Amino acid sequence: MLNFKFKSIRSKLILLFTVFFLLPFILFGFIWYQRSTKSIEENAIASAQKSIQQANSYLNYYFNDLERSTLPYITHPLIQAFMNLPPDDVYQRFYITAQIQNQVIDQIIYGKKEIYGFSIYSGNGMMASNLASTMDGWASRDLERLQPKGQRKVSYNNVRWENQIPILTISRTLSIKSEQGSHGLMLVDIRLNEISAFISKIGSSQTGSTWIANGEGVIMLHPDQSRIGTNVPDWYNDHINTRDKGAFILGDSGVKKLIVFERSPLTEWTLISEVPLADLTGDLFALRNLTIIILIAVTCISLLVLGGFSLRLTNSLTKLRGLMKRAGSGAMSFS
Repeated sequence: MLNFKFKSIRSKLILLFTVFFLLPFILFGFIWYQRSTKSIEENAIASAQKSIQQANSYLNYYFNDLERSTLPYITHPLIQAFMNLPPDDVYQRFYITAQIQNQVIDQIIYGKKEIYGFSIYSGNGMMASNLASTMDGWASRDLERLQPKGQRKVSYNNVRWENQIPILTISRTLSIKSEQGSHGLMLVDIRLNEISAFISKIGSSQTGSTWIANGEGVIMLHPDQSRIGTNVPDWYNDHINTRDKGAFILGDSGVKKLIVFERSPLTEWTLISEVPLADLTGDLFALRNLTIIILIAVTCISLLVLGGFSLRLTNSLTKLRGLMKRAGSGAMSFS
């Protein structure tokens, strides 16, 4: 009977430890694990979103600055005269085109090093450009496709390659107030090296990538140059196509990736950053796991201490029981 009570004391100590310490520790540890994981992911998303927003702001500033530097030339007297030229006036056409080349186009080209070409097309079928004899496929340009659609006056068209350089053509409608009401198109071809270099620096991950897609679902810029001009992946249409900005976690080939995106209303481009989640949260998860290991170690030590204490207690009680039996039988002596 007394032996059963000794066992009960040990069991009660273990039960008390389990109910009031171990179970609450496991419960709160699980809650803490879930919330810390969520917090780490939210911090990673917030950091990536900030980088994407800064990049989009840079792109908007870049293109606005480019527009400010070229827009005044629309009202240049030579451009106005060119737009109103009749197609049969060969002499005036040659003279004004040469003047535009010397006084307008050369000034634009040398004023901004990233500008590759500048072209003016009139509604009468004439053109003035510095690219007539240098750009591959210049004569086969689809002007109708380059026309801005809908209410937009500016269009940022697909990227093409010239001399192994990515070139973006920005087209702008021209409307000259005159008796004929002349219309035309201004094309600015820019090298994307500067933008590409800036985009490649976004984020700190060596395994992630940042790329740009246009409103038609075509990749405009990508670290893997072979993907420029190709269609976006299927998950883009599922998660991004109809949204202006956001973030989500995507499982791709067994790797969790954090996808953050934001669309620019100016260019209708979407900037996408995809980074393996482990690259963003690896250090924080390591700290979390280390904390869990420390807590488990503390729990094990506590169990050992409690076990040692209960063992000493039961040993003392066992010894006391033996002494009581000896005293009851009269076999106990004092010396």
